[in-house]
Amino acid sequence: MKIFAFTDLHINRIPIQHLVLRIQKAQPDVLICCGDFTIFGKGVHTVIRPLNDLGIPLLLIHGNHESLEEITTIAQKYTHVINLHERIVHLHGVTFFGHGGGGFVQTDPVFLKLATRLQKQFQPHQFIFVCHMPVYNTSLDYLPWMSAHRGNKSYRAFIEKYLPRLVLCGHFHEGEGKQDIIMGTPLLNPGPAGKIIKIEIKNKIKTT
Repeated sequence: MKIFAFTDLHINRIPIQHLVLRIQKAQPDVLICCGDFTIFGKGVHTVIRPLNDLGIPLLLIHGNHESLEEITTIAQKYTHVINLHERIVHLHGVTFFGHGGGGFVQTDPVFLKLATRLQKQFQPHQFIFVCHMPVYNTSLDYLPWMSAHRGNKSYRAFIEKYLPRLVLCGHFHEGEGKQDIIMGTPLLNPGPAGKIIKIEIKNKIKTT
């Protein structure tokens, strides 16, 4: 399976035409957006319409620049857009679980309660977790200007307990393109230019 993942476009950080051309060249099976594709809700259709026109499933969560209501409406309007927030979705034999939103809140007890309710569906190394906020105490959540890690501690607890196959996140631009690993689980911030992720047999994962 080939995934094209991206995050934090904010409408124009990477021209949408350039992103579409990259996707067309890569010919992925699935698109994943980790949120913040708008600027406080402006530019929704500018981004989503050309991506939907590619005819490839787009798994979408909201960032702190979008609302859940906006994502729900988008998924209802566009044929190939799938709202992944707080949902488990199966595509091409791969399981995805998403959780959007957030800003700088480091704990989320509501999310952990949701994970507990869904725990029977989380098989170790058999699902991909997509979130907006980065995971606490990784190379993806370190803010040099604060000299501190400001990621989500609840996500880290979730990862350490359920061991996803892969974690994709965004939010902190300082972490764009960076990777890390927690207990064998790779973590990646694909950035606005996007990353191609190939999931091969025996759970091997390659990114480009």
